[in-house]
Parts: sequence; structure tokens; C-alpha cells
Amino acid sequence: MNTDELREIIWEQLFRAKVSKSIDEVAALTGCEPADVRAAVNHEWFTVADDRVSIAYSTPGTRKGRS
Repeated sequence: MNTDELREIIWEQLFRAKVSKSIDEVAALTGCEPADVRAAVNHEWFTVADDRVSIAYSTPGTRKGRS
């Protein structure tokens, strides 16, 4: 699977779970290597802190195109 497909799968899993997950947990759930997960979540859709991945949320004042 390519990085874009993996990114979509990870986003869906995190959205359904409603909690952050570790890189290793995501790798196990997707059947991918942790390095592949790290590459996929290095994206504006995600926040990674202390090796845990969550969906990135923006506030109305921080969205692009808005002031």
C-alpha cells in the first residue's frame, strides 16, 4: 500500500477510536512497519507527541484562508 492509502487508513482508525495511539499500536493495526507509519503521519492531518499519534484539529482562527 502506498503512503497516501496508509494515511487514510490511519486517520479512519484514529477517528473511530477517538483516542491517540502509539506508533507501534498503529503499525500492528495496519500490518505495516513503524517506519512506514511514521512517514504517513508526518502530515498536517496528524499530531505526534511522545510517540503517540492523534488527529490534528484546527480552531476556526487557525485554518488556512481565515483570519
